[in-house]
Amino acid sequence: MQRAALLTAIQPTDIDLDKLKVSEGQSLLASLLAQRARLQQHVELWRSELGAPAIAIAGEGRITANLELVSKLLGQLVNVHDVRHTSILISPDYIRLRQALTIALRPHPAAARDVAAALGRLEQDAAEEIAAAAGKPNGKLIEHQADRSPELAQCVEVPT
Repeated sequence: MQRAALLTAIQPTDIDLDKLKVSEGQSLLASLLAQRARLQQHVELWRSELGAPAIAIAGEGRITANLELVSKLLGQLVNVHDVRHTSILISPDYIRLRQALTIALRPHPAAARDVAAALGRLEQDAAEEIAAAAGKPNGKLIEHQADRSPELAQCVEVPT
């Protein structure tokens, strides 16, 4: 007998979920508003007539929690997470450092090649990580426009 009752109770029925959401949302909102009104009455009683400021302060905290819940229910309070990843290799400071190293190493061709190769590997690894994170195929070329300033007229070849 109990088993039959349970099976009958959990049978799906024709319920309009959208209407149920609206109805339950309105009911929840009404309950929260009534709760807040009661809390405000209690807080005032505790503060003025009973002289219990600690209890009144705790009640104020519950009122704040109630307001927070109502604002979430109404969509007025939304949590937003903003995550940003910035590669140092595209920052203006890095570009200036790379330029300064290139200029400083001109009198030392072997050191210039070694530093250029090391920087090239770092930049290539970063480009591959960015492409992988974006779901793109592994690219070997980073497009750029050459700086035509006289200080950078000489280029350092990177051995491959």
